[in-house]
Amino acid sequence: MPRHLLTAKQIVAARDRDPVDGEGPIVRVKESSCTAVLRFTSPGSHKRRELGLGLVSRQSLQAAGETLVAARVGAEDARRLIRDGLDPIEVRDARRAEARAKEEAEKAATKSATAS
Repeated sequence: MPRHLLTAKQIVAARDRDPVDGEGPIVRVKESSCTAVLRFTSPGSHKRRELGLGLVSRQSLQAAGETLVAARVGAEDARRLIRDGLDPIEVRDARRAEARAKEEAEKAATKSATAS
């Protein structure tokens, strides 16, 4: 099966349905919104999961094409993590928690330096 089947033109014209981009992400179209998700089986828990890959623009052919490419790249990155035995949702959540902790530490350091 070809890796990518959807075109920007199909994304702009799509109506309430979930077209699949070959082996890539599913593009969820509901009224005026459009998002990309990747369905996968978690290597650790063996549960079926869905990873959100972001919004897919339907404003113009160029924007639709660019956001579709970004979703494809995100799906490929997630597939690499899965091949390495990692759950991409857990990796994403851990990175977000780490970034939040770093941000809070920086705020605390700034606040303590300002108070001194």
